[in-house]
Amino acid sequence: LTCAQVEALWQLCLFEAGLEDDTSRACALFQPEQVELLEWLDDVDLLESHSWGARINYAIAGPLLAHMRSALQSAADSKHIKKPAHLLFAHCETLVPLATLLGLFKPELALPPSAAHPPNSSALAVVAPEAEARRLLSRADVVSD
Repeated sequence: LTCAQVEALWQLCLFEAGLEDDTSRACALFQPEQVELLEWLDDVDLLESHSWGARINYAIAGPLLAHMRSALQSAADSKHIKKPAHLLFAHCETLVPLATLLGLFKPELALPPSAAHPPNSSALAVVAPEAEARRLLSRADVVSD
């Protein structure tokens, strides 16, 4: 099988397991050790593409965090006791960076050197997410943010 075919079967396994609670079809093609490896690869991909792997991954959640702050502050300042806060939520592509920006689910292992110090780019230097969250919130009142 090619890598693309293995990935397609793995995705089919995940869909069947998640949506139909059935691991007897596509998932049965994988040995337990292979399942562990594929799950680990998915975790690494998530880390690198949406989470702690690079600052840009969680910096994109700044506008979402600013909106949350504004909505919650508006609800708290309201004279009406039951005024709801309207919050925006989406899929993994925004929720994982938001959780990372809030400092949640930080891996116990240190980031690889390539992620901690991108070559020739001080703009992408890794910043502690808590500090980054404070910085983004301090700029949230600017119209362009």
